[in-house]
Amino acid sequence: MLLKITPVNNRAYDCLLTPVVTICNWFKRDFQLMFAETWNFTFKHNISQEITRYGERITYNDGDWVSLLERYHGVKLDFCKGSHEQIITELNASRPVIVFFQSYWCPWSPDFKRKEQDGPHFFMIIGFDGVNYICLDGIYLSSPVVLSRDDFNRGFKGTYVTFRLKLEEDIVPCPYDQIIKSAADGFILSETPRQISLFAREISHSFNIKAEGEKYIINAPLMRNLEGIARGRMKFGIFLRYVCERYGAKNLLAISDEFMSTGNSWAGIQRMFIKMWFAPDTQKSTLKKIVDELFSLADKEEELAIDLRKNTAN
Repeated sequence: MLLKITPVNNRAYDCLLTPVVTICNWFKRDFQLMFAETWNFTFKHNISQEITRYGERITYNDGDWVSLLERYHGVKLDFCKGSHEQIITELNASRPVIVFFQSYWCPWSPDFKRKEQDGPHFFMIIGFDGVNYICLDGIYLSSPVVLSRDDFNRGFKGTYVTFRLKLEEDIVPCPYDQIIKSAADGFILSETPRQISLFAREISHSFNIKAEGEKYIINAPLMRNLEGIARGRMKFGIFLRYVCERYGAKNLLAISDEFMSTGNSWAGIQRMFIKMWFAPDTQKSTLKKIVDELFSLADKEEELAIDLRKNTAN
């Protein structure tokens, strides 16, 4: 058995969303409205000094994207516990599955058998040849790859994701204007621009890149959270562009592009922190660039929130 599926690769998607979007495309279902809640940022003011790493003080979330995908696109995801037999049952029904895997045992991952880089990973299983699994991983590969039963047994974390489709007539209409207004209102009411500025101000006074991650900096909380924040802006931009094209809200096109640009700016901040870790002698000059960029983003995102409010006022 082998399902013919073409993987997507988009820097806005992590290793879980990459196969989710890939499978939605294969099912010929849209997915973009699930990104309606991805624009956020929280910074914990560390009054008690209990949390020393900034990576543990900035947070983001993607909202209830699983429910949004089902409600507005009719694609239902279930996170299940199981093993080989359950996965084969899905494949026999011509349904791909996503598996939760330990990257240390993923042969095509750069983390393969590198303990310092080990972490969770997701990819698709699209077939089984009676001996090996046939996998698809849009993060690293453009074509299927074989995974032995031995490597599967070592790396599989016991969780897999299944997909079911609802009938088109059972899909709920999307009140996109209300959702956008709610996102903009929430951004302003939660004082997110002030939190971004506060983060910038604090790191300008006290910051040590080596305290953020002693070993593999890419897996440090600071880098993971900055990556999520950047992707959240990009995904919100994808959501806005879809609303523009699907519902004819042409006034949102330029704003959607601004969100993609903002996401790229956050990704640039992450890259500067990584550069700083590998070249600590550049910390002073690099940190100034990061702080200036954060203050600029705080202002820019506040303006975007105001623009969204205006464009959904009626």
